[in-house]
Amino acid sequence: MNTPAEMISEAQVERLMLTLLWLGPLLGLAGGLVWAAARRVALAMGARLGLWVGLLGPLVWVLWRVFAWLTRFRPGATPDADYFGLERVDVLLGLVVLFIVVGAGVGWLSRRVWAGVLGAEDTAAAGAKPDE
Repeated sequence: MNTPAEMISEAQVERLMLTLLWLGPLLGLAGGLVWAAARRVALAMGARLGLWVGLLGPLVWVLWRVFAWLTRFRPGATPDADYFGLERVDVLLGLVVLFIVVGAGVGWLSRRVWAGVLGAEDTAAAGAKPDE
């Protein structure tokens, strides 16, 4: 019986993560500037928002590397003692806690960044300078 082929190889995921690492901030910054120009708000606000969104790419890459390191194959003293990371409950729970904490932090910071952008839009709509 043949072993089914992988749908996505680990090398393909690595390439995708490296693409996010390098292109994420650039595309985010460009998208933020386009957004600011379309909304007619200060380009600095668009740049801040776009860069924040773009920096999620490197964050995903870091989390991927942590996940890959924690779930790597670890040979034991005997073949029965060999294991992969997710075979251990402590590794699984550690990853759950890590992703919850990082997700909460990103959500909190995103709210602050977005509130700054909305505040700048309100200020610009009132006729004042956005940086005041």
